[in-house]
Amino acid sequence: MTEVSIIIPVYNAEKYIRKCLDSVITQTLRNIEIICINDASIDNSLEILMEYSVKDTRLKIINNEKNIGVTKSRNIGLNNSLGEYIFFIDIDDWIEINYIESLYKLAYEYKTDAVFGAMTLIWKDRMEERPNNIKEGLYVGVEKLKSLQYFYDVEKKRQLIKWSIWGNLYKKDRFYKHQIKVDERIKVGEDLAVFIPFILDSVSIYITNVTSYYYRQHEESTMHSKKTKAMDYYYLWDYLKQYIEKRPDIKHQVAHICCVGIENDYVNLMNLKKQNFYMFPYEIIPAQSSIVIFGSGLVGQSYYRQLKINQYCELKYIIDNNYDKNADEKYLVVSPDNIIGDTYDYILIAVMSEEISKKICNQLISVYSVPEQKIITSIPRMITDFIDLE
Repeated sequence: MTEVSIIIPVYNAEKYIRKCLDSVITQTLRNIEIICINDASIDNSLEILMEYSVKDTRLKIINNEKNIGVTKSRNIGLNNSLGEYIFFIDIDDWIEINYIESLYKLAYEYKTDAVFGAMTLIWKDRMEERPNNIKEGLYVGVEKLKSLQYFYDVEKKRQLIKWSIWGNLYKKDRFYKHQIKVDERIKVGEDLAVFIPFILDSVSIYITNVTSYYYRQHEESTMHSKKTKAMDYYYLWDYLKQYIEKRPDIKHQVAHICCVGIENDYVNLMNLKKQNFYMFPYEIIPAQSSIVIFGSGLVGQSYYRQLKINQYCELKYIIDNNYDKNADEKYLVVSPDNIIGDTYDYILIAVMSEEISKKICNQLISVYSVPEQKIITSIPRMITDFIDLE
């Protein structure tokens, strides 16, 4: 039986692919298979994969007809794997020659469901070892659950255990069911969406501070995309609630992770105070809709700036009854009369007062003959409304 299946999603990685594959095919643990999922690359990635598959018959290539993303590609790799254990590596990263064997020996010796490694961060001009900030060793039963209390430092806003999918060794039969069922709406935090359910379900885990996984930091990284939507963090939160509802310690940490993500991706990027951030109602308005915002106050400004960053919708302009007084060079604020004869999918009312919202709704219907189904009256939500931190 194959001891370890190494799964590598590949997309437009010609700059990095050779270093990654060289580190994998030379592993001292020889009874492995290497599954590369080419996610419809348009550079020379496939040609390089084919070159390596001739050199090493353990390397299998799966071609996606269209680009489907890293999570679905990982699942395809899982479905085609034969190993007792699973190991993921990102195509722009690399590992030490004995890394897989060191993890496998720990898994075999302690009969554990997973071995969680550490990492070394690689920048253009420096490298930094990042060990897990928790005692090395085996965690079983109650001790295993206690370790979860320390997977995230709320005060310092940092991971204490590396919960990324890559760089760890997992028992396939226990890991598979959690990876394969992750909500496809989740675009950020996919790894955390697997980590929490898996670790709660596992019988034992082993934590090591070996930093032999080299994680490359670069501008192209998808996790740093400005097009991330705040709603993506809600999908993560909503998915994990079913697992953490009875674990207030874990729930508190996950809530902070989601809120910090929103702050980093939006509040800081938009140069707003946290109390002035209101989440756009992504779950109500379909992506790429053409919208008009009614209201140029803090709510409307917050919606406007989010959409300018992530381009989730086509934003036409902001309308306001006091447009002449509320004009701002940062925002396009015009008279409600502008909607006469114009085309749009929805008008989103962006005011805090429910009473004022109703008056605006009546105005749009009676004065401007806007169909009621085109009017969105969503109650504005701050971060603390969005995710319960209590």
